[in-house]
Amino acid sequence: MTDLPEHGRFLHIAAEPGAGSTTLSLQLVHSGLKANGRVLWVGRDMPHPDRLSAVFGDLPVTA
Repeated sequence: MTDLPEHGRFLHIAAEPGAGSTTLSLQLVHSGLKANGRVLWVGRDMPHPDRLSAVFGDLPVTA
């Protein structure tokens, strides 16, 4: 995925449960972080930690 919002822009994703919005969001966040971007995740629920580890496991850990 390369068509990410420009720096300083926001992207809002909302969908019915089960529509794939969390998967899409995680993929966009991963791409943004790989490009040295910053992400603010706001949601009612967080994805399961195992899912986060699977998606972001190849990224370096930062403080």
